[in-house]
Amino acid sequence: MLVDPRTVQLTEEVDLPEGTQVEVILANGSDIQQASTANTESEGLPEEFPVGSLARVEAILRHIHAELDKAGFVPPPREEVDERIRAERMSWTVREMSPEE
Repeated sequence: MLVDPRTVQLTEEVDLPEGTQVEVILANGSDIQQASTANTESEGLPEEFPVGSLARVEAILRHIHAELDKAGFVPPPREEVDERIRAERMSWTVREMSPEE
């Protein structure tokens, strides 16, 4: 919290050794919005995809899949994925407790 133009008050304790140099970055709401817009543009997403929207999520997933395709990634076959899931579930066996426990 900004107490005055030269004083920042933390809302919780920071566990750092005394004398540790830190960098504090101050931004108001418009600065944050500008940074968000810059990140959107660098991701190649049009600004009309608001943060948290389904359209944005779908656009990001399309971008990720395109990058994976470009890198030559081949996903494992369905049978292999099913076997991994089956093996994981089998490892969850419930141990019955004896009356002594």
